[in-house]
Amino acid sequence: MHAGQMIAAARAGKAIFCEKPVSLDVQLASSALQEVSKAGVPFQIGFQRRYDPGFAAAREQLDKIGRLEMFRAITCDPEPAPFEYLSGCGGIYADMAIHDIDIARFYGGDIVEVTAMGAALIVPQLAQVNDVDTSILTMRFASGAIGVIQNSRRAVYGYEIRTELLGSGGKLVIEEERATPLFRYDASGIHGDFHGWFIKRFRQAYRDELQAFVDAVRAGSPPAPGTRDALESLRVALAATRSLRDGGSVRVE
Repeated sequence: MHAGQMIAAARAGKAIFCEKPVSLDVQLASSALQEVSKAGVPFQIGFQRRYDPGFAAAREQLDKIGRLEMFRAITCDPEPAPFEYLSGCGGIYADMAIHDIDIARFYGGDIVEVTAMGAALIVPQLAQVNDVDTSILTMRFASGAIGVIQNSRRAVYGYEIRTELLGSGGKLVIEEERATPLFRYDASGIHGDFHGWFIKRFRQAYRDELQAFVDAVRAGSPPAPGTRDALESLRVALAATRSLRDGGSVRVE
């Protein structure tokens, strides 16, 4: 419903904050975003990771590792959502991996080619709707750098997210593994907790992205991420979906 709501809001002259994805169709998304641009209203797409302290600091320190050569990310949910949701969410790339795709673009720029491999190992019914719950997505950036994104709908120990940026002069790692910054050591081993869900892991980032949207609207400056980020991340996600279903590499065109 996002695209139709965006068009109505744009024509009414309203500032727009939209969760991802804008649409599951590139042409419809493009048309909606063109309406936004034509209306000249502020627009921000909901990629909250950009506002997380670790991800934001990595962007600021990107030049410290030289030329980016490889991107690597893993995101695993603690358990799969109900099949009723999974079967209608647009697939693992448009629903889940799109956050990793946006962060890959945030650091590495445009992605020009993707290759997807996946399997329905956790929710076998997903095979009936041509989707998967376990995926490895490889990509090539316009810069020549390469990357890989791993996604799983289940990690029994809790929500897992880690991003690595390997450059010609070093590496950046973004990870907040434990909800409590504590390890307990005893005779049975080493113990620590995990974040239970993405809402807890990114609680402050969600607040900060909305505050940034309000601040931009008040200041009359363009919010970020904006219309191009909304469209390009969708294009990559749908190219990945096509690669999974048809096999082989797909150019992001």
